[in-house]
Amino acid sequence: MTFNGTVLTYYCKYLLFDEELMGTINMAGQVVMLVGIPLVGVFLRWLNKRTLCILGSGLIVLGSLILIIAPENIALLMISSFIRGFGFSTTYALIYVMIADVVEYGHWKTGIRTPGVITSSASCGQKMGSGFGSFLIGVIMEGNGYDGTLAAQPEAAIETIYNLYVFGIAAIGCIMIVILLFYHLEQEYPKIISELMARTKASEET
Repeated sequence: MTFNGTVLTYYCKYLLFDEELMGTINMAGQVVMLVGIPLVGVFLRWLNKRTLCILGSGLIVLGSLILIIAPENIALLMISSFIRGFGFSTTYALIYVMIADVVEYGHWKTGIRTPGVITSSASCGQKMGSGFGSFLIGVIMEGNGYDGTLAAQPEAAIETIYNLYVFGIAAIGCIMIVILLFYHLEQEYPKIISELMARTKASEET
């Protein structure tokens, strides 16, 4: 989401020549998330968390790649933002639920319950990821000729902005899908909870 918001600013300024569009397009994605996040709870009746996150990541990829059709078409950019917004909704809604699952897994695996450490580690990771993402964007753009003091950017810088916003975010979505394919905790979770409850009951009896 940091990558998306940061690059969108440059995309609007140098490809659409209207910085003010950034707020409108970004807001479109945020509004969709307000609708999408509650819907995630509804879809959890039929699909598990991993599947929903994979589908959401797929929407991020789709929302990015449709811009290939007409990169400077504002209507298409809005549609792209809507699709990405629904994609972001799944991970945004489920990330802390999945972190809570990890707390139970850690308790089951080690016998030690550490919700504070796990939650703060996840929060730290998000902040570090956000900072590193912004730094990486700056390094890539500067390496391709971007200069914020120039009124008009060189062609290589414009192409880089386009590639980051379309293919860069699509690549992140693909990476998320690959990582999620290895996520197996959800299948093990009922057994984990059952064993934890059995341990608690045995402890109380003794």
